[in-house]
Amino acid sequence: MASTLRVFLVVLVGLGLSGLAPAADRAKAKPRAEAKGTKTLCKPDEWVVFGCQMLKGGKLLSVCASKDLGLKDGEVTGTIEYRFGKPGKVELTFPEGGLIVEGAFDFSRLTRPQDTLLTLTFVNKGVKYEVYADYVGEQRSAGVRVTPEGKTEPVPLECRAPWVDELMKLEEKGFAPPAQDE
Repeated sequence: MASTLRVFLVVLVGLGLSGLAPAADRAKAKPRAEAKGTKTLCKPDEWVVFGCQMLKGGKLLSVCASKDLGLKDGEVTGTIEYRFGKPGKVELTFPEGGLIVEGAFDFSRLTRPQDTLLTLTFVNKGVKYEVYADYVGEQRSAGVRVTPEGKTEPVPLECRAPWVDELMKLEEKGFAPPAQDE
C-alpha cells in the first residue's frame, strides 16, 4: 500500500498535478517571493529569480533573468545569470553575459508533504555552486552551497531573511524537469 501511494504521489508531482493536494498542505509547502524590497544585483528590467543578502558579510546573491526567458519552438530565448558580490562590485557572474549554454544550470525540486527543496546548480572553473531554498515544515532556509574543486563537503553561505524566491517558476518557463519525490 505504501509503495502504491508513493508511486501515485510521484506520478501526481511528475505530471504537475500536485495542485490536487489539500489547500492547507499546498500553502505550507509552496515557496513564494518573500519580500519585494529585498536588495538584489539584478537590473530594473530583469526578473529576480532569486535574491538575498548573505547572513555574514552583507554581500548579495542574485539569480537574474531577462523577462523573455523561456523556450519557444524548442529554442531558448532570453538570458539567466548568477551574480554574487556588492552593488558596483560583483565578484562572480555566471555565465558571463548571461548566455544560456545547454546544461549550464540544473534545476531540481523535491516535494514531500509540507516540504519543498529547490536547487539551482552550476559548475564554474571546477567549483560547484548550489543555490537553494529549503522549506521544511515551518523551517525556512536559503543560500548557496559552494563545493571547492577536489572537496566533497560544501561550504554553506546562508541568506538573511527575507529573500526573493521564484526558482519554481523556472518550471513554468520550461527549463526544469518535473519535481522529484524522494
